[in-house]
Amino acid sequence: MSIVIAPGREYHELARNALDGETLVSLAVADGSIVIRSHSHLYRITAG
Repeated sequence: MSIVIAPGREYHELARNALDGETLVSLAVADGSIVIRSHSHLYRITAG
């Protein structure tokens, strides 16, 4: 599960996204994207 929150002093949740597979590693940031690797999938999260 990835949770998107708005920047600011108060917690404001913008979205929740289900991710398949178990994630056991750190996230990576590359070219303005967040990269998440699970046992079975590779995800790239970017704006737009």
